[in-house]
Parts: sequence; structure tokens; C-alpha cells
Amino acid sequence: MKRPLQSVVAQVPVLLLGAWPPRSAQGQGFLAPGPAGPALIPPDGGSLIAPAIVLGLALVAALALGAVFLDLQRRRRALVIEVEAWISDALMREPRLARAMIAIVAHGPQVGRPGRVAEMRGEVEHPDLREIAVRIAR
Repeated sequence: MKRPLQSVVAQVPVLLLGAWPPRSAQGQGFLAPGPAGPALIPPDGGSLIAPAIVLGLALVAALALGAVFLDLQRRRRALVIEVEAWISDALMREPRLARAMIAIVAHGPQVGRPGRVAEMRGEVEHPDLREIAVRIAR
């Protein structure tokens, strides 16, 4: 029981001193502007400015590089979809393949040289129709 009472008693003078009206103080004034005034030096002596600039430039470069890679991936995906559409349209224009169930699936590498591979999957009624579909796809 003595400890909480002692802590309250110890805090009373601190609270009273903090609430006491401050005395008027004379300031040193403002620094003279221009080259005649003293130079404002950062507290750390300016030793962290160069690493901060390098870190900022590295972050900007990483962001730009990520945007370039995402754009390249989007372009390659668009080319693969375009190849699928070309082959599917060519197969649909052939009247003999009207009842054939053929699906075109194209693939492209994510990195490296942009090459595309198209696979034809499905069923046709005769081997002759298969040859026609392969010829049109090529």
C-alpha cells in the first residue's frame, strides 16, 4: 500500500512544476540569411545522404525493370492468343471441317527467344480431314 501512495506523492511536484507558468526567456534570435550565416549541417554530418540516394535510385530501377518484364510477358501472351485465333479462324473457314471438333492450344516461352508452338487437339471423321486440318494450321 505504501508504494502506490509514494508514487503519487512523488508525481505531485512534477505535475506542479509542469503546470507552473513559464518565465519569459530571451532567445538567441534567428540566423542571418545568406552566405554570411553559418551553414546548416545535418546532425549526422551528411554521411547518410549518398546511401539514401543510391537506395532510392535502386528502388526506381527495380520498379522500372519490373514494369518492362511485365510488359514483355503481356506482349508474348498476346502473340500466343493471336496465333490461336489465326489458326482457329482458318479452320472455321474450311467447310469440310464444319463438324470436326478441333481445339488449338498455343504455347510460348516466358523468357528467351520469342517462339510459339501450337497444338491441335480434337477428333475428325476421316484421315483425309486430319491432313486438311494440319495443312491449314501450318
